[in-house]
Amino acid sequence: VNAVRAVPASRAGGGTGLRAGGSQDKTAKVWKLQEAKNFEEEVLVEVLTLRGHRRGVWDVTFASRKRVVATCSSDKSIKLWHGSSGVCLTTFDGHETAVLCVAFDSDDETLLSGSADGRVKVWNTASSKCECTLAAHDEARVWSLRVFKNDLVLTAGADGALRLWRDATATDAEERRRRNVEETRKEQTLRDALRRKDWAVALDEAFDLDRPFTAWQVMKEASSSAGDLDAIVAAWPLGRATRCLAFVREWNADSSKAFVAHAVLRALIRNFGHVVLKDDAPTRDAIGAYTRRHLNRIDRLHRATFLIDHALGAMDRDLEEEDDDDGAKKKSLLPTILPPQGGNNEDDDDDSQDDDDSQDDSDSDDEEERPLKSRRQ
Repeated sequence: VNAVRAVPASRAGGGTGLRAGGSQDKTAKVWKLQEAKNFEEEVLVEVLTLRGHRRGVWDVTFASRKRVVATCSSDKSIKLWHGSSGVCLTTFDGHETAVLCVAFDSDDETLLSGSADGRVKVWNTASSKCECTLAAHDEARVWSLRVFKNDLVLTAGADGALRLWRDATATDAEERRRRNVEETRKEQTLRDALRRKDWAVALDEAFDLDRPFTAWQVMKEASSSAGDLDAIVAAWPLGRATRCLAFVREWNADSSKAFVAHAVLRALIRNFGHVVLKDDAPTRDAIGAYTRRHLNRIDRLHRATFLIDHALGAMDRDLEEEDDDDGAKKKSLLPTILPPQGGNNEDDDDDSQDDDDSQDDSDSDDEEERPLKSRRQ
């Protein structure tokens, strides 16, 4: 038997006479305390046997307000059981080593478990999800843990240390709420600054909100006037310039943003000198590598324009040759297509005489037909 636990005296609904134990035979048992007939001694009567773990059960505990029993085992799992029927309600999986101890918090909404790798996990009993994991004892076994009424948690490990933990859920929730309110305020300030085209304020808020793309948009607008960009950068402290350099590194990795990145980098160097780059070798090397890549791409594009110029020149020469050929063809066809401008006058006279003779023949034929018609009549 690895552990024996009793029902908390404060549990609602009674049942304070119950006891539970876990053993290496992969089971946990629940006993009920009864008085003997001679009223001189008490005996334990077995009520339930909880079966389901694949290896030995290291710890067992009762919930303080519900009829629920929790067990943990070397099979790396934690199980919740119904305290009356012995039915398994849920199984928590997530530990990477044997689970050695388990405990409920004061309201039974949270379950804590410690494992052989020195980690303590906090579980939500309603959703069966792990809320967080604590590196409690530096990979030393967590042999025991207890939860007190004020939500303090005490853990004991094989490293010989006792550690006291406080539940910071409410504090963390308040901190998240405060950060959300502050972020909303900064976003509103950013929108107002963009509307007014107040680039200095807009950049301050973009840096505080960690918005590289928004900062790039603002820098793009400000870089349209070199004086505005220099004035904005000159007003920065060195820490803000270093923060901006990290954004420049990200922008420079994108060819569509590289032009603005180099405009900002030029303003930073002009106002802060080499100091802004001297102490940040990784950023300096990354900017240099991508800049060389951009320059090589521009060089390739420039050389490609030579081929385009050559192709366009060849096309112009071909078109000129075609125009010359068409002009020559038109000149050769001109005498056959156009009517003669001058010509032989004797030929014209012969043609006109032939026309007159044909006209006289037609007139004589008409005169011969008229007497014939008159005779018939």
